[in-house]
Amino acid sequence: MQSTILHHHNNTTQHLIQRPLLHDPGLHSITKPNGTLASSTITGLYNRHVSQKTHEVDPVPVRNGTTTWASSTTTGNGHICSPKPVHQGASKDRESRPPLWHRPLGYCEKLMTSAHNYGCMTTVYALWLESKRVVEFDLIKQASYVVSRKMPHLRMVVGRREGQLWWREMETTVLDLEEVIADNLDQVEPTLESLLRRQYNVEEGPLWFVRFLSPTTSIDTDPNQNHKQNINHNKYKYVCIFGFHHNVSDGTTNMSFCRVFLKVLNDLMQGNTIDLTEAGTFASPLHDRLADEASSQWTLFCMFLKRFYRAVISYGAHVSNFTQVFRMPAEIGAGTRVLHHQLDEITSRRLYLRCKMEGVTVNSAFTAAANLACTN
Repeated sequence: MQSTILHHHNNTTQHLIQRPLLHDPGLHSITKPNGTLASSTITGLYNRHVSQKTHEVDPVPVRNGTTTWASSTTTGNGHICSPKPVHQGASKDRESRPPLWHRPLGYCEKLMTSAHNYGCMTTVYALWLESKRVVEFDLIKQASYVVSRKMPHLRMVVGRREGQLWWREMETTVLDLEEVIADNLDQVEPTLESLLRRQYNVEEGPLWFVRFLSPTTSIDTDPNQNHKQNINHNKYKYVCIFGFHHNVSDGTTNMSFCRVFLKVLNDLMQGNTIDLTEAGTFASPLHDRLADEASSQWTLFCMFLKRFYRAVISYGAHVSNFTQVFRMPAEIGAGTRVLHHQLDEITSRRLYLRCKMEGVTVNSAFTAAANLACTN
């Protein structure tokens, strides 16, 4: 199976585009005789300098098994559903509860929280799906809810406690979901560009969203056959777009999210028992831990000088030349554009094996490539 990762950095008015494809066995879905997702493609964009206010829409109540998806608050461009238990004996973690405080924000987390007020620190990934069966939007809702219970960072928001910014878990499980009916999948790229401009309410949450692009052949198409099927491969194609506040999810975490989401989606389609065991923990801030473990203030000072030289003096000289040609915007935020370029399976495999040999993730390799491109 093939997977695709796109990582985009937008630091100036220059539109720097990264559109890599890779073959990653760890990110595929399993195909069984009754027909489930056959393959997937992952696309990720990271935006630092774009902003746009969220839009208000009306949510749509949905019923799913023993869970009622009731209308709740609205944000973004989609339906926000708050699952509530149907039976009195249902798990209380789906009900409104007192705030569960986790820990204070680290200094880098505080910086990213403040930067988001200027339209920075938004990340968008796209999961390209192929299935032998129609994938209904209700199934995406179920999978999103299960994943939100399995991955604790998806339930986090920022709150104030004793005069400090703290991470806390949402009192009620809230999901930001929307189905986007499109004529074809050519609308994926403009959709990604527009979603990069949305902002999150960091104190109310959620700090992530899901947009499900479902292509249709035409308006007059039979409602029961409104999913475009690939004639050559006899598969239905969809795109799941996930957005994250960069403060709660980095590139490695996003890859884990995509893997868990695909596993849950396949289990739901196959009727398998869903494993609700948490996949990971909400980690403590690394930079703060390194500072606490430093043997002396002199050690910290030396670390600062090394970082300062690499990031400001040596790297800054190249950036200065770059920004003289591509001027920073004076009054408006920088725009983001997406260019689609696909590597073939052989090239993708070679890239994956080279990254494995070097001991780095594919996501890290393209992040490094993007940073190098900024200086050339």
